[in-house]
Amino acid sequence: MTPDSLANPWTIRQGATSEARVELWIDGPVNAETRIEGPTNMRAQTLTAKYRVEKFEGGPAPFRAVLPEPNFWTPRTPNCYRLSGAPQPFGLRDLHVRGSNLWLEDHRFVLRAAAATQEDLNDFEAWRETGLAAIVEQPTQALCERALREGLYLIADLSDARHADIRGEVARLAAWASVSMAILPGRIELHDAKQFAPHLPLACLGEEATPDWADVVINCLENNEAIATPTVDAPEILWRCQSAAAVTPAELRLECDRLAAEVVGASNFSGLWVGSVR
Repeated sequence: MTPDSLANPWTIRQGATSEARVELWIDGPVNAETRIEGPTNMRAQTLTAKYRVEKFEGGPAPFRAVLPEPNFWTPRTPNCYRLSGAPQPFGLRDLHVRGSNLWLEDHRFVLRAAAATQEDLNDFEAWRETGLAAIVEQPTQALCERALREGLYLIADLSDARHADIRGEVARLAAWASVSMAILPGRIELHDAKQFAPHLPLACLGEEATPDWADVVINCLENNEAIATPTVDAPEILWRCQSAAAVTPAELRLECDRLAAEVVGASNFSGLWVGSVR
């Protein structure tokens, strides 16, 4: 979705979603000529169409558009749409929680990821080749948009962040389909998260009491800790925060694969992550 800012007066949120149709809820300057157009994809040629934006009473926003047979955004197929006049493109998020698993493209999905600084992400192609998502502290708007266009999953690490407006920060991140998940401090209160971030999985660290808003639990390991099978009913991520001195995406992927080889019942985890932000 597109972010809400002074330069961009539109807020677009993904509503009811299925393989057959997606509802988009729009708040901002809309007139009779406003359309949603897409999809476009920098990695493939696509057939585009235009969709009407109409006033809708009683919804979560004043205007609604319905996209039949939607083209979802994934790193493999970074499909983007655009609202007439809006400065940034947006994608339709497909990664979601179902029971105790993550699902993508109607299949159970194990999210493999490695920590990175924003400076580490100069070469997106090297990351894409590994199939890793990048765990980044407070990713910028520019990074989120570049990841959207080029096809890279970001995981926004806000676990140590101090935000006067955590709700606004989560809404900002939910605006980008390239942000696959946000890690938040378990101690915070976050009411009605599904209203302003309806399709963004929210995670907390397992060392904290699991709050009502958490969709995913992350358990962090030191190198010498024993590895067990998942212990909670929610999707559980295993994160080895103290990895070897891996730096390149290829080295980080190797560390991730080593972790997978050590895990008892690795297929039962919803994610295997390595590294710590340097």
